[in-house]
Amino acid sequence: MAEAKKTLRITQVKSAIGKKYDQGRTLKALGLGKIGRSVDQVDNPCVRGMIFKIKHLVEVEEIKGEKKAAAKPKAKAAAKPKAEAKPKAEAKEKAPAKPKAAAKPKAAKPKADAKAE
Repeated sequence: MAEAKKTLRITQVKSAIGKKYDQGRTLKALGLGKIGRSVDQVDNPCVRGMIFKIKHLVEVEEIKGEKKAAAKPKAKAAAKPKAEAKPKAEAKEKAPAKPKAAAKPKAAKPKADAKAE
């Protein structure tokens, strides 16, 4: 029989705020991002290395012998006819664009004279 692969349940218990950038990215790579979220990952050296990097932010428990039920394919619903697509020109009738106001000239600022005598 094939050997059952070990699984790790990883739960985030601390925030990544104030931590190094790469630690936050490691959380995202594991599928975490909010405190209290849990994910199940296959136990392999790659995942173990990521856990080691963020061990102060997560709790890890080993799941033994649990088999997930095989996901049954969902029956496809009958295809619904789509509403007739309208050409883009007819879909939106825009009002004529308003002309933009001309830019007002800036008032000339008085220049500071050199030292007055």
